[in-house]
Amino acid sequence: MSSRVSLALSVSDVKQAVVSALREASRRSERSGLDGFLSVCLAEPVPMRIRALANRSQANSEYVEQWVWFVTMGDPQSVFLDELSGQFGVCWGPDQHDGHYDDLGYRSPDPVEMFDI
Repeated sequence: MSSRVSLALSVSDVKQAVVSALREASRRSERSGLDGFLSVCLAEPVPMRIRALANRSQANSEYVEQWVWFVTMGDPQSVFLDELSGQFGVCWGPDQHDGHYDDLGYRSPDPVEMFDI
């Protein structure tokens, strides 16, 4: 896969998506994880590559890589905005051996929900 970043959204687009999602989450209910999420939320989203199983239903599936926007960067868990689905996801990493971040496969319109996984 090319090392060139291939994302359609800008940093300001991603920031707006996070703010909108957090506003919606706060309207639905009081969220205990909101303070924790805000304490680790990046000031600027970072484009990163994650890897995921090409077909989760097959045991021997190969990995594919895709660019996403990290909105938190933790060790070992990070939250990202997936442009393909328009939702937030969660990944695990970096791997101690190869430095990859592995997509856990969960998606939600709520970044706090992904942070609480």
